[in-house]
Amino acid sequence: MTTLFHEHTEKTEAVLYLIAHMPSKSLSVLMNSDFVQELCNIDFMRIVVFLAQKSYNEGGCAIGAVINDDSTRQIVGMGHNTLVQDNHP
Repeated sequence: MTTLFHEHTEKTEAVLYLIAHMPSKSLSVLMNSDFVQELCNIDFMRIVVFLAQKSYNEGGCAIGAVINDDSTRQIVGMGHNTLVQDNHP
C-alpha cells in the first residue's frame, strides 16, 4: 500500500496539521515507518499544539496529547480535551 507521507515528505506545518486531525487508527495509511522515523520530539509537540488549538477552537480547554512508542516512533494515540464539546464532566 502506498502512503501519502514517506521519507521524502517535508515535515511542514500543513503535514503536521493533517496528522493531528486524522484518527490515530488511520495514521498507518497516512504515513509510512520511514516518515515516522524522521519525526523528532519537536514535531510531536507541534502536533500536540495543533490538537490543543483544535480543542480551543471547539470551545474547550486548550489541551492536547500525543503518545508515541519510543522504539518505533509510531504514534500510539492522540487526542484533545472534549469535556465542553461532549457536555460531560
